[in-house]
Amino acid sequence: MTLPCRHIASTLTALALSAGLSTAEVMTVETTGQAVATGAKSDAHLHKSALQEALYQAALKGGAQVSGYAALSHSVLTSDVLVIRPDAKILDYAILSEETNAQKSRVTIRAVVGSLDTPPACARRAALTIAPTPPDVDLSPQAPAWLNDLQTRMTAALSQALTKVDGVTSAPAPAPVAAPRQNTGVAAEFDYVALTRGTGPNTNTTTDAGHTTGSGGLPLRTMIKIGAPENTGLSRVLPVDVTLFLTDPSQAVPLRRNQSLNIKLRANTPWQVLNARSLSTRDAVIGQITGAATQMVGDMIDARACQPLAGPLQWANGTLRLPFGRKDGLSRHHLAYTQGRDTPYEILEITKLNDHSVQMRPMDRRRDPSGMAGLTVQFMELK
Repeated sequence: MTLPCRHIASTLTALALSAGLSTAEVMTVETTGQAVATGAKSDAHLHKSALQEALYQAALKGGAQVSGYAALSHSVLTSDVLVIRPDAKILDYAILSEETNAQKSRVTIRAVVGSLDTPPACARRAALTIAPTPPDVDLSPQAPAWLNDLQTRMTAALSQALTKVDGVTSAPAPAPVAAPRQNTGVAAEFDYVALTRGTGPNTNTTTDAGHTTGSGGLPLRTMIKIGAPENTGLSRVLPVDVTLFLTDPSQAVPLRRNQSLNIKLRANTPWQVLNARSLSTRDAVIGQITGAATQMVGDMIDARACQPLAGPLQWANGTLRLPFGRKDGLSRHHLAYTQGRDTPYEILEITKLNDHSVQMRPMDRRRDPSGMAGLTVQFMELK
């Protein structure tokens, strides 16, 4: 997209006005965009061009990044390129007025620009299907024997926690995956891992994080490591490490949460009768472990349901596509904008919306959509 002189002037003004603006701040601005007919086919969409101009001006109010490039040939300057990109995100906008005729279009908007740091603040919340796998429990031989029931208790706690979250459904857990057995020279009937997790070929598809993907939902994996009880002088504590992974095919890296606990089993005092009375109940110990896991699940769901939707555009069958859709919280009114410091700022609109995919086109009708394949775009958060 060619940047006219008025963009450069607006950039300098925005830089001067927003020198102290933090990217974590959110502000409301009003801007006006204009487009004039040139006799091209794109004149049929003058209001789209004017809206894009207004959105560009609004984003500039939050600051801008300026990149300059010069091309030399045999020590002779052949071209000079200036790329100006807004430094703030457009979170939402509303059209205040619009005047369009055959010669020109003028659109005035009120926009919210900045950055949202807290997931609950987002209005575009995805509907999620979570498939919890049976927790992996690594129990020390010195740990209390009654913790062998932890896997069953944790499975029930996670299932109950998922039913209480709005917009979340629970899918059946994938079939258990037999753990690969190392060649230790011990017969299978005497090997601890083989006895507790089974052996045999793994027929499930897994990701890099070891999650099965055949259940139709986002795999949720829970790993619990419990060490031997330790004497700290004042009490006897149980070291517990809880790690959760939530895998999403649209994301290269799964969401991960981890928490380490030191659960007091009993107090150490000189009087044996007090020691006996200070023993933590089994339900209390297991409750602390399951409570930590369910809290992390809630945090992960909030993060996934409100995560920014960004990805590279794909060109297929004459249209630009992205692997996000209605189930991710998108509507036909959502707009996306290009990312990348060296990429001109352009805005795209949705032409077709499905549950898990979307077709898009640039608002600037002069732009060849096929030339945008591979560019990374991000959707506005609220609109």
